[in-house]
Amino acid sequence: MDDAALAAEQLALCMNDQHISFALSYASGAIFLYDFLLTFPDELSHMWRFKRVRAGSILFFIARYGGFTSAIICFLPVDVALGNVRTCMRLITIVSSDAVLAVRTWAIWERRKSVLLLLLSTALGAIGAAVFILEKDASTSKMAPAISPLLPNLCSYIESDVTNLWSIPYFLTIMYETITLVLTLAQILRWRKRIPASVRSSLSDALWKDGVTYFAFMLVLSIINIGLVFQVTVHTRYLSRLMADTDCQLTGTPSSLNFVQGDPNSKPVCTAWSPPE
Repeated sequence: MDDAALAAEQLALCMNDQHISFALSYASGAIFLYDFLLTFPDELSHMWRFKRVRAGSILFFIARYGGFTSAIICFLPVDVALGNVRTCMRLITIVSSDAVLAVRTWAIWERRKSVLLLLLSTALGAIGAAVFILEKDASTSKMAPAISPLLPNLCSYIESDVTNLWSIPYFLTIMYETITLVLTLAQILRWRKRIPASVRSSLSDALWKDGVTYFAFMLVLSIINIGLVFQVTVHTRYLSRLMADTDCQLTGTPSSLNFVQGDPNSKPVCTAWSPPE
């Protein structure tokens, strides 16, 4: 194969890869923005009604609007600076989402110091590794031609010295989410065994179902490593529903997304969240 034919083949492969990458990014961003519009009424009714600022509310808004910013960036042309901003926003969004669920798990365990120390140590380990790798990635990122240095603008991509190192924070995240899942399941199982179903609070059932669903999905996504773009939208989308469902059980204010299945004329009711199909 001569040089011209090889260059043409490389160009075709590069364009195909870029089309797939753009399609996935656009699809992920569109799904998030669509879900954002669906859950915005719930945000107004459940999160904006508080007169004083709470730590959980701050984390929620960082996760939600960090994901919103990341989704918008997905639609913009990629360069090194924008790529670094997008990666930082992804990290901030995922950390904030998991922090909300860590506080939730700690509260379920009646604010035990041992549980708090376990969650903090695991979370700080994962965050520390991610920040170190992110700094290395940002400092070494550059645009590299995919075909020839003589044609840098024809088809290029961002490369850095960080390659397989991203598996380290992924592994630590898997460990953190596994610990949180086990702690949540263990405590709620104890509640369900001690409290008869006839007098059991709907809040405990919501915590059970929401906790299992959220962490199971996050754990599976981390294991198969689908991609950070999808994980951001999933974290923020699921978190919005969990916050609305928990507040619904506490205050009786129903979520606009909770309707009787199959009945478009039904009124919204408080129900434990299930993943959207």
